[in-house]
Amino acid sequence: MKKALTIALFGMAVAVGGVLGATTGAQETTAMPCCSTCEENYMSCLNECGGDATCANACDAPYYKCSRYCSFSC
Repeated sequence: MKKALTIALFGMAVAVGGVLGATTGAQETTAMPCCSTCEENYMSCLNECGGDATCANACDAPYYKCSRYCSFSC
């Protein structure tokens, strides 16, 4: 009985490892956005702020993140 439980737990661990291994790199394969999209989203964010400085500052972080890995070729 103990041996069967050990085998079952080992099998479950291998299955979970396989699922995690298959899904771990999903973020790495995401397509890079066009740099023009970063600019458009930033300007849209600023326009929605209506001149509020705190809101405008909050638009900076997503823009910088986008512009660090965007593609100029599209």
